[in-house]
Amino acid sequence: MAIQANWASCAKCQGMHYAGFPDFKGVCPAGGAHEQTGSWEYRMLYDLPGSNKRQAGWASCAKCQGLHYAAFPEFKGACPAGGAHEQAGSWAYDALFETNSRGGQRDWRSCRKCQGLFYGPFKGKCPADGSEHDPAGSFNYFLIGGPDVPDKLTYHAKSITFSGGTALGGWALVTLFPDGNFEFSGHLHNSGAAAYEHTLILAVPDAAGQILTFRQSGNTFGTLQPGPRDCDWKTAGHNDLIATSWNALTAQGGEPSWRIDASVNWGAIINALVDDIAKAAGYIGTVVSIVG
Repeated sequence: MAIQANWASCAKCQGMHYAGFPDFKGVCPAGGAHEQTGSWEYRMLYDLPGSNKRQAGWASCAKCQGLHYAAFPEFKGACPAGGAHEQAGSWAYDALFETNSRGGQRDWRSCRKCQGLFYGPFKGKCPADGSEHDPAGSFNYFLIGGPDVPDKLTYHAKSITFSGGTALGGWALVTLFPDGNFEFSGHLHNSGAAAYEHTLILAVPDAAGQILTFRQSGNTFGTLQPGPRDCDWKTAGHNDLIATSWNALTAQGGEPSWRIDASVNWGAIINALVDDIAKAAGYIGTVVSIVG
């Protein structure tokens, strides 16, 4: 799972920094070490495939522990420990930006003077000149963690229909919980004359490049055959991956993708669904089957 805990905002400079080392909290431009009092615990994504929802090029500085934008080849910002920020040993971090995601905090900005990430409503202190951080030209960044972590996530495919005259349609619902429990339910109705054998797959992507899939297969009958015209299901279970992926799931947000086919060729359906997600999210995810 490409997500790292133990990030914090500094009460003195407002900078995002890595606070996971017990004996070294970095160097703060306001003096001394960074101060974690009052901070939420934040998490950073790293080593991920490219995406149009995330900005690559972020790094932690080995000298000050500050998160900074390091993608400019000739300018690595200003470090409060002296000189430019140092990227040696850092993972390749991604920052979410311009998103309506849940499970985190908006209004983080990059400073054009020091390249550090700071909490925008409070300007903090910049190591480049000792004055406030300057957010000019910055995206509105979103950090995983903070005060807005939901106690459940609901993904509702409200109107499932076929093209080409296939008389089968309905809805499906996935509900996920932070302890790893899940519910998968739905209803399909055959309103035509022919019988259908179907496979439905719902896909839930997270912000760390995973796609969780939920599959249901069944039969419905039309007016020409005896048998039920409706297919209803409700499945409950547990998967540890949901719990460990909770922050990345809440950060991604949005509605599920889905595919349905009047066949049982679910492998082809998954491939088509992953292609759809890749076009929408800007990356090819790792598919993990939760149901089916």
